[in-house]
Amino acid sequence: VTVTAANNDVRNDPALTVVLKGTSSDATMMLDSLVVAVTDDELVASAPRNLMATPGDQTATVTWTGPMSIGSMPITSYDWELTAAGTAPVTGSVTDLANLTVALTSLVNGVSYNFEVHAVSALGDGDAASTTVKAQPDVNALGVSPSTITEAGTDSAEVIVTLSNTTREDVTVTLTVDSTHLASVMGSPLVIEAGTTTDTAYVKAIQNVVDADNTLFLHAAADNANDPDSVQITITDDDTVPGAPRNLTANVGDTELAVEWQSPADNGTSDITHYEIRWSTDTLDDDDAWTVVTGGATGRTHTITGLTNDTAVNIEVRAVSAAGNGTAATTSGTPTG
Repeated sequence: VTVTAANNDVRNDPALTVVLKGTSSDATMMLDSLVVAVTDDELVASAPRNLMATPGDQTATVTWTGPMSIGSMPITSYDWELTAAGTAPVTGSVTDLANLTVALTSLVNGVSYNFEVHAVSALGDGDAASTTVKAQPDVNALGVSPSTITEAGTDSAEVIVTLSNTTREDVTVTLTVDSTHLASVMGSPLVIEAGTTTDTAYVKAIQNVVDADNTLFLHAAADNANDPDSVQITITDDDTVPGAPRNLTANVGDTELAVEWQSPADNGTSDITHYEIRWSTDTLDDDDAWTVVTGGATGRTHTITGLTNDTAVNIEVRAVSAAGNGTAATTSGTPTG
């Protein structure tokens, strides 16, 4: 008995076996079974790897890499198919083997599609890989009006969040600011319902938090939509700090100076809480520390002791309120024994 395997009848199955059985011509005896293994000498490609879909507005870009095994013959192309419930399948072929990508268009935002792709060689279709594709709209540039707000505690900017197109899914957008000590977001997260394209939130400035203009950034993170760029908002201080103390004098003593002053002509928008003083035999700069004068808002004298006679001392005094540090008044004195 001769057993001959038919060519090209086996695909990617190295363990196929054929079992032969028989009886004698007069049916008086059984022949022992004979097992013949048939192995494939021509294999098609395995499934493509690293299949990934990047969503866009009514579009998606699908990429992949070649299979682990190309089989027994070179790959000539990749065939793909896009399907979704209730829609006609879309098919295509990629012949540029150096650019394994497909740009899908005319998709419906929020609909789940199945994308399947396989390699093709002279031996036929290889194993398929598949992934889910879902297009999603863009969140357009955030509309912030006004872009500059005052830290009055009630001033706020309206933030209009708009999608580039409608979608079959609700879109949740979470708004955050990078400087929560300057402002807060009201109405976040917001939900743009399926079939609509816009919703509104607000950024509110926090009272008494800045000494000058400050800039923060508003960020948006969206579910079922592509994130927009961050936008800039400026918080402007509505408070004014105290003016410089008046009539600052340094009365000379032995190794000491008795410093006194009067309150500023203008306290600013808040009451003075206390005064601060600093001194140095060198030129005063920003690194020199301030000392709080005892007595609160009415403490307007301070004696500097432990000085060296006949050495000049530079002195600065400033008022402090809830609005911040006031302008410093300056004087100098030379202790004498």
